[in-house]
Amino acid sequence: MIKIGRVHQKHHRTERALVQLFWPKRFAQLISGPWHRAQTGGRYRRLWGEVMDLCGLAKELDGRTLRPDLLRVQVGSVSDRLLVRMVTGQSIAVYERACPELAASLEGHLARIWSEEPGRLWLEVIRDDALADVVPAQPIPGTDGVDQVTVGVREDGEPWVLRLLGTHVFVAGVQGAGKGSVIWSVLRGLARPIHTGVVQVWAVDPKGGMELAFGGPLFTRFACESTAAMVELLEDAVTVMDAS
Repeated sequence: MIKIGRVHQKHHRTERALVQLFWPKRFAQLISGPWHRAQTGGRYRRLWGEVMDLCGLAKELDGRTLRPDLLRVQVGSVSDRLLVRMVTGQSIAVYERACPELAASLEGHLARIWSEEPGRLWLEVIRDDALADVVPAQPIPGTDGVDQVTVGVREDGEPWVLRLLGTHVFVAGVQGAGKGSVIWSVLRGLARPIHTGVVQVWAVDPKGGMELAFGGPLFTRFACESTAAMVELLEDAVTVMDAS
């Protein structure tokens, strides 16, 4: 029986190694991901009481120590979110002031606080910088969907999804901040609906074409040669918008 048990264990380890080698995403989804989340969540819960005491967030009442309750832990790729019930008599400002201490105590580079309902708050512990390296261009979607487009990665490691339908998008920033990257990422995400004619792009480049001219084949209309031409395009766009 012992020999059979060892054979089964060896076979199981071999299967796991093969899955990890040939299907790393599946391995992360089924094995390493859940294990990491469980380990990280357990660590937060073990440290919680001590961290609350040492960071000055526990309170004393009639000889009792009252600590904030850790209600939920959401483990992410580079940051974790902790749902906390505050002690009666506390405000979110107390936790905001304690963010540097909370980050260091919970092994994070940075901590942030926000609240969605009275008496509760979210504590986000950022463990790594998802934007330390250049973010590669996102895959071109294979559908004609235009309601939203993925343009990059957020600082928490999750996709940066930009909503387009029913809204206006204004991109601003100093020179070199990456405004052009956002514009071209949106156009890349809309490449298929542009190709199929579902989307029309009307572009204006006040810099005489320096910014957008090389994307000319993507545009249904493009104006850059004069102020009059650009004004005419914008007036035509208003006419179309009013008629729709």
